[in-house]
Amino acid sequence: MFMKEELLCQEDNNKNRIYLRVFSDNEGNKISATIHLKLVNEERQRLIGNYYFGERTLYLKRKNSKHLHYTTNSYGFNYTILNDPFLNITWIVAEIDKVHYKFPKSLITDFGFHLQFKQQGFELQKFLKFNIIKNYKVYDFEPPILND
Repeated sequence: MFMKEELLCQEDNNKNRIYLRVFSDNEGNKISATIHLKLVNEERQRLIGNYYFGERTLYLKRKNSKHLHYTTNSYGFNYTILNDPFLNITWIVAEIDKVHYKFPKSLITDFGFHLQFKQQGFELQKFLKFNIIKNYKVYDFEPPILND
């Protein structure tokens, strides 16, 4: 299968950027995208995750040691990406320390919360308690196959 690649960029008022590298088949059907965040005060981009258009699913990898907000026992999700109309996310698959959880984005919408950080632009996150996420553990997760 031939894959076409397109790079899209969105910039906020603080010059932070979200990059989407969109992969399409030779007929122009969007297949997947990688999502990166580049904060103006950091040298490197951060890989946020991958998006699969057919499933409308955002796939994220997290580590407790790095991503868990210990005080609230919750994980943050980028607010701008969650609400992006181009992506139109329906599902989240979070791989947390090699365990997969699949839950609807509406869970974050309904039960998520913002913390009082000095958040600006794309740094804004909505947090969801792990006590909610853990109820959506997937025992037989198979990542999407992108090639026929």
